[in-house]
Amino acid sequence: MVISPLKSTARCGFLFLCASCLLFINSSVFAENLYNFTDFASFANQWLHTGCTSANGWCGGYDYDISGKVDVKDLYLFGENWLTPKGPFRSDDIAAWIIKTGNVPQTWNYDRGFVLLSLYEKYQRCHNPTYLSCIKSWVDALVNSSGVITGYNKANYILDHVQPGNLCLIMYKHFGTAKYKTAADTLISQLVDQPTTFDDGFWHKQSYPRQMWLDGIYMAEPFAVRYASMFGDASWYDVAGYQCTLIATHTQHSQIYGSGTGLLYHGWDSSKFETPPLTPQGWAQPTYGHSPEYWGRAIGWYAMALVDCLDYIPDDDPCRPQMISILGDLAADLQTYQDPNNGPDANNGMWWQVVDKGYPRTTYPTNYTETSCTAMFSYALAKAVEKGYLPADPYLAVSRAGYEGLVANKLTYVSGYISLKDTVGVGSLGGYTTYSGGYAYYMDRNKCPLVINDLKGVGAFMRAALQYEKMSP
Repeated sequence: MVISPLKSTARCGFLFLCASCLLFINSSVFAENLYNFTDFASFANQWLHTGCTSANGWCGGYDYDISGKVDVKDLYLFGENWLTPKGPFRSDDIAAWIIKTGNVPQTWNYDRGFVLLSLYEKYQRCHNPTYLSCIKSWVDALVNSSGVITGYNKANYILDHVQPGNLCLIMYKHFGTAKYKTAADTLISQLVDQPTTFDDGFWHKQSYPRQMWLDGIYMAEPFAVRYASMFGDASWYDVAGYQCTLIATHTQHSQIYGSGTGLLYHGWDSSKFETPPLTPQGWAQPTYGHSPEYWGRAIGWYAMALVDCLDYIPDDDPCRPQMISILGDLAADLQTYQDPNNGPDANNGMWWQVVDKGYPRTTYPTNYTETSCTAMFSYALAKAVEKGYLPADPYLAVSRAGYEGLVANKLTYVSGYISLKDTVGVGSLGGYTTYSGGYAYYMDRNKCPLVINDLKGVGAFMRAALQYEKMSP
């Protein structure tokens, strides 16, 4: 590369500043595991380089924002890493699997969006441009220049298909390209027109009429509050807070029955409460309409939705204290039903596929500790502690025990990459005759198979790992 006099002068200025600072810096700063002046010198050597692409590793990894040039924006991002540890971290291993194995198909679905959103959260921690490039490539493969999303059909009103819209918002934030906002606007328009129950709760999808699922809260509401924050449309804070609190009135045991556990049932069917009343789903409890079981991952989706939405919902929003109260009641019983490591499986702090039926083992011998819900609970509890929604004692220890148990019992490495076992591939309530929603269904390995490196499990594992690493002493 031919270096212009201007670039040469600027680079020399960086190096002079670096060398001058070295005279006043204690040698302990140069610990190999911290970003420090050694890294600054390398950054300065790339200053104002252009032509940064994936082929040259984004100019040695210093074109953090993949703009094609190492400039002042990258200097700002470099500063965010200053004197932070380099690792190695477990989250590095998870990111390597996402990036290098090619196991994130280019199809518009929530599990793809979820695992790539977790990769973006890793990018925010270390600003590795390869991570941002991977996400952008996926979005660009599915969102054309006009903002039309391949594989998306609004008329199906599937909440799961809203979740990848988070990546469109992220791309618009970074690059400002109109197509990303157009795609996000399309997904917001779905929520505007989403079919609802008699009390305005979003149906999970058009083909599952009058059903609210815990899963759907995560698919829609964090996107809605991010959209509100980015574009100044406060009405979406109200929508998200309402959906988060409404579903708890129908699915959280302690709210339905006035006492008892703070766990939440997987879903709720409004059919018998509509005007005129309609035929309920076969799984719906006759009086209240909730499903029969506390399915781990559904509760995990919901717990994550609460803490993620609270990042955006204003302090004076009337739903905010309700959301924190719901989270507190849930957390208390997650501690109660966490595997205490006194059984034959010795899973050390993990949670069960059906959360309240781990013990006695002779009664529930087919239940198993499940990876994705454990990771989701670990993440949500630790983040709630960090944000002050829950006390550190006991919940930080509860979170850490879950994560450490997952690593000890479910994680191995194959050919240098993570191999995460025991993530349930699917759990559904479905239509009138499809699924019973009972314990036997969630234990059926044909209907609810266990998958190695399922994207939902890997995405949740990344989030739990990042939170664990952030809050480690």
